[in-house]
Amino acid sequence: MFSRIYKGSYGDRYLAEAAVYSPQVIDCVQDICTYIYDTHGRFPAHCDAIHIPGVWLQVHHVDIEYYERFFRNGLTDAHYNHHRDWH
Repeated sequence: MFSRIYKGSYGDRYLAEAAVYSPQVIDCVQDICTYIYDTHGRFPAHCDAIHIPGVWLQVHHVDIEYYERFFRNGLTDAHYNHHRDWH
């Protein structure tokens, strides 16, 4: 799948450098999430599910050079034409 998304060897490099978590770490995170859900009746407990602080997305003014460097078909015509159409 990564070879379809990333150009060149970036997909393999991403997988080689991605963190691998031990079963103990995964169990701990599951326990924390379960505690939050059981205690507050929802997850996440204190913010809207669609607004999770710490998660960053490029939504509007994407870095075209970045996407052209690393991704295959990472942008649409709307991305390429945004400046022309909106500014």
